[in-house]
Amino acid sequence: MNTIVDLIRSLPDLLTMQGTSPEQIAHAEAELNTAFAPEYRDYLSAFGCIVFGAHELTGICASPRLNVVSVTMQARTANPDISPENYVIEDIGIDGALIWQNPCGAIFQSVPGRGLAKVASSLSDYLLARSRS
Repeated sequence: MNTIVDLIRSLPDLLTMQGTSPEQIAHAEAELNTAFAPEYRDYLSAFGCIVFGAHELTGICASPRLNVVSVTMQARTANPDISPENYVIEDIGIDGALIWQNPCGAIFQSVPGRGLAKVASSLSDYLLARSRS
C-alpha cells in the first residue's frame, strides 16, 4: 500500500475530497509548468484535496482557495524570487507564510522578506510534523 495514502488516512479530523485522475494531474502540472513530486501525485490521486485539524492542503478541486493551480499562480505573482518549479501545498494564513514543495519532494516555508527555508524532506515528513502540532 502507498505510504502517503496510509499516513493521510491516519490523520486526525480528516476531511477529503474526491481523488483526481492522471489527466487532471497532468493538466495542473502543465498549467503550472512544473512536475509534482511523486508523493503529491499519489495524494492527489487518492484524495484530491484534504483538510485535517487546522491544516488545509492544496489539491485539485473546485475551490480556488484550495486549488494548487490558482493558489500557486497567485503566490508566484506575490513571490517572484521563488523558483517557478515550486508549487504551494499550504497557505498557513498567518503573516503571508506559505508552504511550498519542489518536484524532488522537499518542503519549504516562505515568509515575505525572508525567502525560503527548508522545513521537511518530504510530504510525509511534513504531515507527520503537522499532525503532532
